[in-house]
Order: sequence, then C-alpha cells, then structure tokens
Amino acid sequence: MSRYIRNVGKYGYMHIVKRGINRQDVFLDTADYKHFLALLTVLKDEMGFEVIAYCLMSNHMHLLIYDEKFRFSVIVQRLYSRYARYFNKKYERTGGLFEGRFCGKPVNTEQYLLTVVRYIHNNPVNAGICLAEDYPWSSYHEYVSENPDKTGFCNRRIILTLLGGREAFIKFHNSPLGANDCAHLIEIAIMEGNTEIEDNEVKFIIQNMIQGKSPFALQKMAKDKRDEILVQLKEMGLKHQQIARVTGISVSVIKKAKEPKKPGTKVPTKK
Repeated sequence: MSRYIRNVGKYGYMHIVKRGINRQDVFLDTADYKHFLALLTVLKDEMGFEVIAYCLMSNHMHLLIYDEKFRFSVIVQRLYSRYARYFNKKYERTGGLFEGRFCGKPVNTEQYLLTVVRYIHNNPVNAGICLAEDYPWSSYHEYVSENPDKTGFCNRRIILTLLGGREAFIKFHNSPLGANDCAHLIEIAIMEGNTEIEDNEVKFIIQNMIQGKSPFALQKMAKDKRDEILVQLKEMGLKHQQIARVTGISVSVIKKAKEPKKPGTKVPTKK
C-alpha cells in the first residue's frame, strides 16, 4: 500500500458519530438531509476543515473529517447546534436534538482510515436498508462518480490515492474483511457505546470468508475448515455467544475449536 499518509492521527483525522437524543430520528424528509449537507458545506468553508467521508442515517450520522488545527469540539458544536435550530423551528419542538456527549475517535493509521471509510459507507448495508451504491445520503457516490470534480464536496484524493483509483475503491468496498478490519470495527462499536459489533456486520464478515455463503453453512463444513474459520473469528475478538448466534454452532464447539495442524507437522513425542 502507498505510504501517501504518515502518522495520520497527528495531522488531524477524526471519525465523529452523532445520534439523535434517545436515538430519535433527526432527518424526517429529503429537505432535512439536504439542509444538513448545506450547513456542513458552509461551515467547512468558514473554518477550512475537510470532509473525507460521511453518511447520514435517519437517527444518526458519521463524519470523517480532517482539521489540522484539531478544532473538532468547535466543529461539532457549531454544526449540530445550527441544525438543531433549523429542525426545532421546522417541526415546532424545543429542547436538545442530539445526545450531549462528543463521540469521536482519532484515526491513527492508514489501515484504520480505510476501515472507517468502508464502515461509514456500509452503514445502510449493515442496517439492512440497501447497498452502498443505492443510498443517496453518503459520500460513496462522490468516490465512484466518473466525474468526481463535478460532484460533492469531499476530499477524495487521499483515499483514492491510497487505494489506486476509482475502480480499486469499488473493489475495496466489496473485498473480504481481515482480522485487523474486524478489530477496528469492534473499536468503532465501543466508541458508539456498543459492547460488540452488530450481528449483521458479523454475518457480512463470515460471508466474505466463505465466498458469499450463509454463515449457517459453517455447520456443514469439514471440521478442519470449520475450526480454522472459528479460530479466525475468535482471534478477531468476537464473543463466543455472538458467533454462536450468527452461525447456529454451539458455544461449546466454538470454545473447543483449534487451529488445524498443518500438513507435515509432527506432534512432539516423549523419548
């Protein structure tokens, strides 16, 4: 992979998550999504930060931003207070619109940067809404556009340079997830206040590992192959109970699963 970025976190990359208070919807119609993006555009121009990726869901949103001055708290406060004023006036409500705490995580490596971008764009997929390319309120369309200079406001240069262009970006989003990717997803889940990543995400991971088959297909696999995959899932940090829930394999079998012996290896014997 290109070393285009070094010490990413030192230069101000932050993954920000903001949810509606009590997880209520904060976008009720198309105009709301458009207004939020308009506010983000104005604030971006005012303060000089860059948007790397985004996804707006009905009750929360993800932003990956770059700000060399590390003004993340100010950016969040200004952006979401402006949107809350718009929303409260439009829908004749009062009070806070978003959860109060600042929820963000610095992005410190290139691999984590790419994992976050894929995670943000796959939010509609993991929520069971639609494919990334069919969702209108994310930056995925900006990255895959054949005329990227004429659409959106994201800085796509960094990600496209790391991956090698538009086609490589599309391939990356459809490629299997590795152990490090899953570890990063768990970090993101913790950041969002969850103790584990969503079952849908675990299903997606397993399907990538077994050529698109259902996670339940693990039950019928040869023991060595099945155990090899179960060991990989455990090494990713997934809990036994969640693996069991997604695959239908008993917790006791998952606990006992060990890496199969490689051909040609001998078990040491006592002399």
